[in-house]
Amino acid sequence: MNTTQAQRLVNVANALRDADLNHWFFDMDSWGYDPKRFNLGERGNPKFTMPENEVDFIDEHKCGTPACALGHYAVRPDLQGKFKLTKEGNLRMRTESRPVLGEEVDLGSLQMHQYFGISYDEAQELFAHDGCDDAQTPLAAARYIERFVRSKGYVIS
Repeated sequence: MNTTQAQRLVNVANALRDADLNHWFFDMDSWGYDPKRFNLGERGNPKFTMPENEVDFIDEHKCGTPACALGHYAVRPDLQGKFKLTKEGNLRMRTESRPVLGEEVDLGSLQMHQYFGISYDEAQELFAHDGCDDAQTPLAAARYIERFVRSKGYVIS
C-alpha cells in the first residue's frame, strides 16, 4: 500500500462518517440500491452539490442506500472518480479499457485490490458482508478502516 492507496481507504472512511452524520441506511450485507429509497439520477450518478460538499438528495431519500462501506464510497464523486453503482446495484470501476462505463468488479477483482493496495483477504476483511469486524453502523466501519490504515503505518489527519 502506498500513500495514495491509503488516502483512498481514508476517503471510504470519510464517506462512512458522512453517512453516519446524516443517518443514512447502513447494512454490510448489501451494496445495491433500492430505487424507492435512493435516486441515482442521470447516468448512474447521485445528485450531489459539490461546491458546499453536501448531498442534495438526503431530504427526499431519507434512507440513503447504498448500504455498505464500498457502496457509500462508490456514490461519492467528490471523494473518488473510479467507482460507480449501476441502477441494478452492480459495482463498476472505470479502467483504461473501459473509461466511461467501467468494468463490473467485486471483492475478488484484481483491479480493486490494486486500487486500494490491499490483498484479497484484506478486501474481504474490509468490504465483505461481515466486513469491518461485522460493523453495524457507518461510524463503526469508518473507525475500523481508519485503524486498518494506521496498522499499515499511515497517519490519518
